[in-house]
Amino acid sequence: MLPMYAKLTNDFFEFHKEDSQILKKAGRSYVDGLLLSDSQNSYFVPFRSSLPLEAQRQYPNAVMLLGRQITNPETGVIEKSGLDFRKMVVIDSFKNNNLFTLVPYSNVSEIEQKNLQKRLQEFYDKAEKYVEGYKKYVALSNKSSQSEFKYSSLQYFHKELGIEQQNLQEDQSLTEKHDRANQEKNVQRDAIPQNKQTYQKKGFKRISDEQVQNAKNTSILTYAQAQGIQLEKTAQNEYRVSGTKIKFSTDKNLFSDYAGNTRNNGNKESGDVIAFAKYMKGMNFGQAVRDVLGTEGTGTYEASKEQVPFSMPKSIINPERFEEGMVYMTKDRMIDSNMVLDLYRSGLIRQTKNGEVAFIWADGAEDVGLTLQGTQPLDYRSQITGNEKGGYDWKTGIGPNGLEKYPLKTEHAETYEQAEEAVVKDIAHRLPFKKQIWKNSTPHKGFNFRNSVTKEEIQKSSLTFGESAIDIISFAEHEGEKFREQGHLAVFQSLEGAHTKLATAVQAVEDFKTKYGQLPDEVIIATDNDKDGNLVEDKFKALSPVQEYMKQGMKVVRAKPDHGKDWNDALKFSKSPTQQVPHPRISPNLPKGRSM
Repeated sequence: MLPMYAKLTNDFFEFHKEDSQILKKAGRSYVDGLLLSDSQNSYFVPFRSSLPLEAQRQYPNAVMLLGRQITNPETGVIEKSGLDFRKMVVIDSFKNNNLFTLVPYSNVSEIEQKNLQKRLQEFYDKAEKYVEGYKKYVALSNKSSQSEFKYSSLQYFHKELGIEQQNLQEDQSLTEKHDRANQEKNVQRDAIPQNKQTYQKKGFKRISDEQVQNAKNTSILTYAQAQGIQLEKTAQNEYRVSGTKIKFSTDKNLFSDYAGNTRNNGNKESGDVIAFAKYMKGMNFGQAVRDVLGTEGTGTYEASKEQVPFSMPKSIINPERFEEGMVYMTKDRMIDSNMVLDLYRSGLIRQTKNGEVAFIWADGAEDVGLTLQGTQPLDYRSQITGNEKGGYDWKTGIGPNGLEKYPLKTEHAETYEQAEEAVVKDIAHRLPFKKQIWKNSTPHKGFNFRNSVTKEEIQKSSLTFGESAIDIISFAEHEGEKFREQGHLAVFQSLEGAHTKLATAVQAVEDFKTKYGQLPDEVIIATDNDKDGNLVEDKFKALSPVQEYMKQGMKVVRAKPDHGKDWNDALKFSKSPTQQVPHPRISPNLPKGRSM
């Protein structure tokens, strides 16, 4: 995933007030840092304003210097600002969403941000190596007193790291000179006998025949999209993994790599979705089955070309929890918590068992579709290597094996700087989070909601189109004042896309007319402020049904976000410390079936 800038809150420090090796800043209730995740945990890596250059030589995998070189006026030591992995902590954000705050504008300097962007792969590698190195350090019977792990903040998170018992006796004498001057006490934790240290073993449960069959009955397309694998449609029922010769058919649900590979004596790899997972991610059979079973849509594949009626996948919905969804909607997307709760109580948003947000497409009392939105950013990575011709090859991918197994893009550049620029540009244009429309969702429908004005109360009406559920919810909050007039019926509709989903927009107008007995007075095009989004208004007006509606008095207007690319960007900007604009709430707190 792309790292997110964040601050730890006072709640975090209060919870860990007895844990002296966790970095604190005097007089502040926060620490600047970066959030990143692996398959098990989320981590916070703090920035430090002064790290001696000697630290880079002594602990090359524990620090990452990013800022300008300065000389400490008090000590004469040459220092740089940067990231300190020795003080990284585990953030259990799903159980307590008050431990950190995501920030659109960080106190981190511009040069640090630019250097980090250029060295993303190094950042990921150092974080991964440090966590794994710490686990090995704990298992040692003879621990080095000079180790970069001796005073690690990870010592307070053994349970989260899967370490059942710990053999780490803390000598709380601190390594930094400032800390030595401020703390004199030593705290020791209970020592575990050296022959009793163990680690939690995961993934060794027997896989049943039913689980294998459910995995086999999962669409390769659904699995690939859930993993963020970049695909290209090459035929009506065929897709290709971008940058490769790996193809699969949606009607047979089988894949083949027509390039062949050395692991199979040059013959092409092929098989079902389990074989696809094994091949793409380098897993064994059991790991592949579990990975596929973790995909929403498991066991729902049907080899049929006919439109199958949508069925709500109740097996993936967790009706008792919304913690991850609330964190994502309110902290990542900065949407008002009351609005999120209104949508949740109305049954229009739910959380999956994997912690994703499910946006439910309602048509009256009937559920006709579903969009899944990931709550953890995709783990984009990059690699730049010199080639024999004197230039540089670069590629991008997702996850630890993404660069080798299924690169998103592979290109060449003449200089290293050009390759860096190309990598940053490629990743910047990709979706930061997983997004998936559920199988058999009804065509030309989408996520929608409205305010509480009834048909009998209508004096004025509007129908607003956004490209996604997040966009249209953000628009409703940001522009809420415009829809508070008494008798103003406001309906908000996601197109689940932009210029390619104009049929959805036309259908929404027709649905409005059928439900309320009249056309909306005004259609608002609130799509993104980019090339595709700006084309929607003209393309929509050019459609024959729309031209007829406009002759009958329906107006079509464009609403561009005032900051950023989309309305969520505009909403987050308005809530930045320099703005603080209040937004009246458009309450969708309605019984199920009163959405459009």
